[in-house]
Parts: sequence; C-alpha cells; structure tokens
Amino acid sequence: MDYYIIRNGKRQGPLTIEQLQEAGLTRTTKVWREGLTDWTDAADVEELAAMATEATPPPVTPPRQEANRTDPPPMPKTWLVESILVTLLCCLPFGVAAIVFSSQVESMYQLGNYEMAEHKSAQARKMVLWGFGLGLTLIVAYVGFWLFAMVAAALL
Repeated sequence: MDYYIIRNGKRQGPLTIEQLQEAGLTRTTKVWREGLTDWTDAADVEELAAMATEATPPPVTPPRQEANRTDPPPMPKTWLVESILVTLLCCLPFGVAAIVFSSQVESMYQLGNYEMAEHKSAQARKMVLWGFGLGLTLIVAYVGFWLFAMVAAALL
C-alpha cells in the first residue's frame, strides 16, 4: 500500500511502509492512504501507530542577552572634508597627515574599536588645526611682508 506524508509543508509520496520508517515517521506526521478520508496523524492509522515515534521537540535556544547589549557610541567626526581643504589651500604636509587619520576613523568604528576611532578623529582634528594655523600664519606673514615692502618703497 502506498502512503503520502506531509513534511515541512510539502507532500511526499508515494512511500512504502519501509520508506516511512526510514523517513523518521513520528506520531504527529500527517499521513494519507487510500481508504482515509483526510490527512490523519500517523498515530491514528492502525498499521503505522506501532512504528511511529514520539515527536521530539525542537531544541531550546537560549534567549538573547538583550539586557547586556549596549548600543555603540555615535561615530566620531572624520574631519575628511576639512583635511582635504587644508591640503589644497593651506599646508600640504599637515593636510596629508590629516587625510590619513581621517580615513581611519570610520574603519576603526566599523571594526568596533570605538576608542581607536575617537583617537584617530582627535589626531585628524589636531592635524587640520595645525595645518590651518600654519597656513594662516604664512599668509598673514606674506601679506605683511608685501605691505611693508610697498610702504618702504613709497618712503624711499
């Protein structure tokens, strides 16, 4: 006699009794064969009741540790735009160093190394400020020199 079963929401069959045993028939497996009016638990079919095993419950998964989970801190400022501007407009060495530190901020943050991301952000900020300060100082000195030269030339 051929049997049909429902496993994982899909109909399987036709199967022989031997194939049912190999398939791991449980007492709650839905079974149909000729002569049954509807799908029935294997435990309620006389010839299958003896070989159907107790259904084993799925393994218990421990609850996730949501209480101990902490949200990551906000990502520190990268200073990348400022680094590029300092590189182009003010001071090349400090700007390049700032770009290097700026590019490391996000990667450190994504790796979960939040302290290092903060440190790289602080280093990038320092390089931006030093580059801007040095560039501004040089521009003021340059303009001052030309003004002095123009005044000296006018007086002579």
